[in-house]
Amino acid sequence: MAEGRIIKKKISESERVNSLPGDGALFFSWMILHLDRDGRIKADPTYLKRTVMPLRDCTTKHIEKWLEQMESLKDEISGEPLIERYAINNKPYLWMPGFKGEQGQARFDDKEPAWYGREGASELPAPPEKQHVKVPGIAGPRFTPDVEIPDPVLLQMKKYYEENIGLATPIIMEAIIKIRNDYEDGWFEDAVKDAVNYGKKNMKYIQKVLENRKTGKVPAPGRQNNSGASGSAGEYEIVSRQTAAK
Repeated sequence: MAEGRIIKKKISESERVNSLPGDGALFFSWMILHLDRDGRIKADPTYLKRTVMPLRDCTTKHIEKWLEQMESLKDEISGEPLIERYAINNKPYLWMPGFKGEQGQARFDDKEPAWYGREGASELPAPPEKQHVKVPGIAGPRFTPDVEIPDPVLLQMKKYYEENIGLATPIIMEAIIKIRNDYEDGWFEDAVKDAVNYGKKNMKYIQKVLENRKTGKVPAPGRQNNSGASGSAGEYEIVSRQTAAK
């Protein structure tokens, strides 16, 4: 396991993290430092107290309360909580859904972040597979990640999102399917690139970039604005600030 992890300064402005009482926000931040390369850690409160907060004046009851609150604090776009707890053979574990995406990667098109291959494989079991949203053309009410997606464009969009942003949860897949239906091919990948380049790696930002391009507030991929530059997330941010100032 690595000696440290990346913690970005945006965590200071996270409403979810800041809503944790007492040392809850500190506990969440410090816990990131102890996650393995897949964002997992043992979830026994006694273990977490000894590992993450050995010198802080808190108890296992505090930690259990914080864990419960972290599970309930879900992102309004992805639907992902700060953490997810699970048990394998009656042993408790947890993982952070957005962990890998926050640790960065060396090249935009890498299948795995550069740091990922330098660490040993996780010694902790993975969380159970989840059910994903229904995709047109797939028999049955729902499908699991190992079922083939018949639409090759949608499959590529899902793969592109997971390689560069994070796990395509059921809510994320619903958003990707809508983007597939509402926008031209290639727009999604271009918006993902902007999200990565500007450090805004979330679906909400991707959707805003696409909406602004569709309405002409910033140029669509391949088109140019008056300055001769193609539309980008940076231009989207300028539009947003100008609108807010009116």
